[in-house]
Amino acid sequence: AAMSASLRRAILPSSALAGTAGVMSVFLNVAFNKFQNNVLLYSTIPIIAGLLNWATNYLAVKMIFYPINFVGIKFRTWPEQPFGVIGWTGIVPVKAASMAQRMVRMVTSKLIDVEAVGRRVDATRITELLAPALPRATQRIADQLGVGLALRDPFLRRAVQTEAQDFVVGFTNRMHDNINEIMDLEGMVVRAMVKDKKLLVELFQECGEKELKYVIRSGLYFGFLLGIFQMMVWVVWDPWWS
Repeated sequence: AAMSASLRRAILPSSALAGTAGVMSVFLNVAFNKFQNNVLLYSTIPIIAGLLNWATNYLAVKMIFYPINFVGIKFRTWPEQPFGVIGWTGIVPVKAASMAQRMVRMVTSKLIDVEAVGRRVDATRITELLAPALPRATQRIADQLGVGLALRDPFLRRAVQTEAQDFVVGFTNRMHDNINEIMDLEGMVVRAMVKDKKLLVELFQECGEKELKYVIRSGLYFGFLLGIFQMMVWVVWDPWWS
């Protein structure tokens, strides 16, 4: 009796495993037959999933940059928000001012020192470049002041031109010391980008061309892989609503 009890305990797990293996075998055979009978139907699942994901990624990338101006019913919009109640504006165009401002601040704080660039302007070289135009400029100013005839005197004309050259040198040197007050780089760039938002869009598209193409293509790749998983699920589980 003891021997028969031990024998039963040894046989039961083996028979349970055999039963489970048999059920799995039958289940897999049924699934394989379902797939074999509807190869075309199931094969379209990863293809359609890949194409849909490619299309959604393509649309998402385009919506980052377009439309340049709001398209829709402008019932209500919010500052620097791409969406309205009914409509859409590209994310980059709608945030043109803040993005341009951050871009300039990053460049001027980490890459370019505006004051250092300004100090590299050679006052003497500037005077040499402007020298041919100084006689005409001083004559025009004198004519406007009603003293143009006085510049016919060669001595006085040379003195005025020398003084004009000294003025240009002094002005350039003073510009070195006050470059940030004279040239508002941040303001100029922000105004230009807001005025021509397409310029900012093209800048981002050119800088991130490879990455944006990868984002679009990855929708096809990952969508196809997820479609294969979805196809396998649909083969073994076919709900009535599908």
